[in-house]
Amino acid sequence: MATDHNDVDFFSPLADHYDVVYLSSFKKELEGINIHFYGMIDQLIASRGRVFFGCYQSTFSGFIFRMRGYHAQKQRMQGYENGTLLNSFYYSGLAHKYYYQQYSPIHPPHYVREWSVSWRDIDKGIA
Repeated sequence: MATDHNDVDFFSPLADHYDVVYLSSFKKELEGINIHFYGMIDQLIASRGRVFFGCYQSTFSGFIFRMRGYHAQKQRMQGYENGTLLNSFYYSGLAHKYYYQQYSPIHPPHYVREWSVSWRDIDKGIA
């Protein structure tokens, strides 16, 4: 669970059904790493998850979506040809939930999310 929420009891409904771990669950593995890198480490881990739910208009979630797009292209995951991320969703609002399920050209407002053009065909033309 990549979160900055301090009360882990908040996530107990999920923990009742899933094996939920947090970055703090890996204190031993993080020994010697500057705590200022923890947010980036959380993003890297979340980008490799089987399914990701992010927050609309969050730059933290946005970079995770972008990295998921890079991974999808490199590994030729289902939907990569169109720049879609089939297992990536927004949890905040049904209107935004499925944005990454289909390709969308960039349109204003530009800053509120990541766009498939960031990763679609990123290696095209490179021999």
